[in-house]
Amino acid sequence: MYIAFDLEGLRIAAQLSEKTGTKYIFFSLEIEEIDLVLTEDQYIAQSALLTITQSENRKKVLESVYKLAKNNIHILPNSCFGPIIDKNKQYFNELFELDKNIKIVLCIGTLNMDTCVDKVIKSISNLDSDYCLVLHGWFTDKEIRNIYYQFKEKYPGRIFHSNKILSNKDLIYQSCDFGIVTYNPTSENLKYSMGASGKMYEFLKCGVPLIANDIPDAKNLIEDTGCGLVTDDFKMIPQLLNKINSNYDYYKKNCYKQFSLNQFDKQLSLIIKKSSFNNILD
Repeated sequence: MYIAFDLEGLRIAAQLSEKTGTKYIFFSLEIEEIDLVLTEDQYIAQSALLTITQSENRKKVLESVYKLAKNNIHILPNSCFGPIIDKNKQYFNELFELDKNIKIVLCIGTLNMDTCVDKVIKSISNLDSDYCLVLHGWFTDKEIRNIYYQFKEKYPGRIFHSNKILSNKDLIYQSCDFGIVTYNPTSENLKYSMGASGKMYEFLKCGVPLIANDIPDAKNLIEDTGCGLVTDDFKMIPQLLNKINSNYDYYKKNCYKQFSLNQFDKQLSLIIKKSSFNNILD
């Protein structure tokens, strides 16, 4: 059996399937713009044994783009394997020689406009002295890099950048107190990125409360579950940090709870049972 990732993988799997007779599964990670999807692509997507996506909203988009039957689209959260990690580390405090009581607010991954890093950086103007923002990842455009250096010069003790790749990824998430998960909804894929955010589950796994911007899925995944707070105003981030910090254990406990419910291996087992996967393999 082939697993076809996204549109390009789907096209390749369909060609191979035609030659070999081997069946395929469509695993959608990115949502393509509808003008890139041909009628033929819709047909080969419909011919897949099943389709996997990450959230209910992304499922609805796939139904529309590929004309798929909703009962053949299964939701598998973009989570990670368990168990939860309940031990905190001080990697960033030690790396930047910060007092151990300084709270780390972590923004991780691709550092660009798509992840609203410019707005996150600008929010530190009102950050209390016992917090600091750490950007861990890579700048993909000059403008964001320049904004970082401007604020680094103005607030040298409030913002730091790290791009070292660690073999132990968990150490990164264990070494922060708050996680930032934000996306700029300039495309269908970015608009529904909260429901497919891998780093969100990495934070939850380590019991790290979240702050997110108000895009689809943010409130029901983060705020309604008690895992963090959602805002449509990035200037509010410092106030939201204080609000979470005033009841930190409550948010931390809920993060562990939500990760346990959405743990990748558990959710995959449910899909296997629900879709009669064993019969498919036969």
